Formats: sequence, C-alpha cells, structure tokens
Amino acid sequence: MAAFEGAARLGFRYVETDVHATADGVLLAFHDPHLDRLTDQHGRIDRLEWSSLRHVRVAGTEPIARLEELLGEFPDLRVNIEPKSDVAVELLINTIRRTGAEMRVCVGSFSDRRLHRFRAVLPKVCTSMGRTETTGARLYSIGLPLRSGGAACAQVPVRWKGIRIVDRRFIRAMKQRGLQTHVWTVNDPGEMHRLIDLGVDGLMTDRPAQLKAVLIARLHAWNKPARSRWKPISWPSSRTMKLLSPAAKPNRRNTPAAEPPQPYRNVITRMVEIWQIHTAWCQGELAQHARLEDQISRHWSSQ
Repeated sequence: MAAFEGAARLGFRYVETDVHATADGVLLAFHDPHLDRLTDQHGRIDRLEWSSLRHVRVAGTEPIARLEELLGEFPDLRVNIEPKSDVAVELLINTIRRTGAEMRVCVGSFSDRRLHRFRAVLPKVCTSMGRTETTGARLYSIGLPLRSGGAACAQVPVRWKGIRIVDRRFIRAMKQRGLQTHVWTVNDPGEMHRLIDLGVDGLMTDRPAQLKAVLIARLHAWNKPARSRWKPISWPSSRTMKLLSPAAKPNRRNTPAAEPPQPYRNVITRMVEIWQIHTAWCQGELAQHARLEDQISRHWSSQ
C-alpha cells in the first residue's frame, strides 16, 4: 500500500497492478505469483489463505494490499489491473461491482480467454488488447485488415521477443482506430522523452519520480521566455504534423525557439492528462511549481 500512497503523493492519479487470488478468494495487489522474491515468507499465493498472508511483509516492512482495500483507500486513483488467473477474473468482476469502480479501472491480460470472459460480464469497463488483438494491431499498422475488438487501448512493450511493436506507424494506426497506445515498462528518461515525442498516450514505469521529472522538465521548457536558448527536444516530422493537424505544418524559420508549433504542444500537453500517463502535474507538492500549475490549469479550462 505504501507504493500506491507514494505515487499519489507525487501527484500521480493513475497506477497499475497485477492481482492474484488467495486460496480462500481474496484478491491481492501483488506482482509475483509467489512470495519468495519480494517478501519475508515463502509459498504460492493461490495456495495460501488470507489469514496467513495478512502477516506477510513486503521487503520486511509493508503488508500486501488487498485490491478492495486499494480501491477504497484511494477513491481518486484510476487503476489499471491485470488478473493473473481465471479465478482472479471472477473475483475481479465481483470486486469492481461491489466497489462501484466500473468507471475508474482498466483491465488488461495476456490471456484472450480471460479478456473475453471479463468483457462478456462487464462490457462497459475499459479493457486493453489481448495477445491476439495486439498481433492484429501490429499487422494493421503495416497495412493488413484489423478485426474489430472490444479494447479501448493497446498496452504494449516497445519490443516483444526481438520484434518492434511501438513505432510512429503503430501509434498512428491506433489513433486512426480511436485507440490509445500505452507502453510498458519504461524506466529510462531518454526513452520516456522519445516515446512522448512519438505520440504515445501513456507510459507505465517502475520509477514514477523519474517520469514526473521528465514531464516537469518538458513543461518548464514550454514556459521559458521566447529569447532563451531553449530548443525543442525534437521536432515532429512533417508526416506527423500532417497527421496531427492537416492544415498545420512546422515553420522553423518563423517559430520562436521557445515555442513549438501548436499541434506539437497539444500532443505533448495532452500527455499530462491522458489515461495511464500517470501524472497530475504535482498538485501543490513543490512551491516553485505553483506558477506552472496555474498556467496548466488555465490552459485546460480554456479548451
């Protein structure tokens, strides 16, 4: 629970977790199927009851959080959830209904079967693509037909088993279908910048403080005086600019150094608010960011 609390204190409003079912039907927000690597105990979660697991400590200090506890403790958080077993899917359906969390969760899984079952019961809840849908989406990005599915987004790694998944063509293809692209797991600052420049809609990271620093750096860059020495991190290609706004093309000769073309600003600024980018611009945490937060607030209120 401390990890989720820490993310919330950083200003993030979107988090991600796997869930495992205990032997007696309790959903735990925990990554591994067993306790050995991360806790002071041993054994598989699905073979133990909650009465014994409640005494387990992560890194020797923190208890394992129940999903229902997470949803109740942080009612403003939106949670991306991956059920790691068929039993977990059924328990997740019941938990979402019981807590009224339908509008603040997104469910993803490598298992097409589990996603099909979840969508059949809760069709209005956000889900991401399964393995087969992701394969189809990649093929669609290179020109093949795409079958309609129930996903609201593609949650993918940059590469999978040596095959590149995320590139400008893939992101463009998803946008054409009205789907968002969320990329996992991105911990390198340079890669965060690169993917944001490509136009992804979300980043999943193990280092939320680093992601926050990247976003703040970009926001500060936009707000520097026009005569500063700042230059855009990267200019979008003319192909991307045409995609974002057919009538708008970058004019490098006439554009002030501190002011990227408006379509570029829109795409990156949108990253701060979009589903799964994991940030809410550091609400009041640091006094020196107060002016920046006010500017962001006024920007969105004028949209």
